[in-house]
Amino acid sequence: MIKLSYPKALDIEKQKRTDIRVPIDPSWGVIVKVIYPAGMSFLGPVINLSKNGICFVCQTPIANIDKLPSMKLIVIWEDKKMKAQGDAEILSYHIQEGGVYYYARFWFESSADVRSVQKMLSSLQKNYQAKRAALFGL
Repeated sequence: MIKLSYPKALDIEKQKRTDIRVPIDPSWGVIVKVIYPAGMSFLGPVINLSKNGICFVCQTPIANIDKLPSMKLIVIWEDKKMKAQGDAEILSYHIQEGGVYYYARFWFESSADVRSVQKMLSSLQKNYQAKRAALFGL
């Protein structure tokens, strides 16, 4: 005879990541403009994007970028005429073949900035799903 029993209580842990991180194909032409507090800036391709953060790549290391308290990031998707911006801080970086990968966390001054990132993420997610469907025949 098999006897089944149920637990008296369930421990439910909150999911750690509540946002979607979208991998970005280089052919989509999504770039980030990083603006230092002193006004100097540079452009780099975006690797992935979420509402709270971004990963982008630079060909050469940027001196002391991870020591800055904050900087302005503007994510630009020329093909779709979309732009999203926010302040950010560099959390970490690593050097890999192809460049230096920087990971940054966003924070926003207005709800309009949040909406612009969410709108861009929605479009990027649709592109990513279409790419996967074409690749795997879904």
